[in-house]
Amino acid sequence: MNPITVQDLLDAGKHASLSGSVLSERAEKDTLKQRQYLHGVLVAEC
Repeated sequence: MNPITVQDLLDAGKHASLSGSVLSERAEKDTLKQRQYLHGVLVAEC
């Protein structure tokens, strides 16, 4: 499995109520596991 990137989170979060700046800030600070979880939540929300 490839690591989740900032761009992956931004793409998945386009339909979420979170802004791009919030998502990119989270992605830079979060661990790989946290990014994977957030990505999963955002993808499931679409």
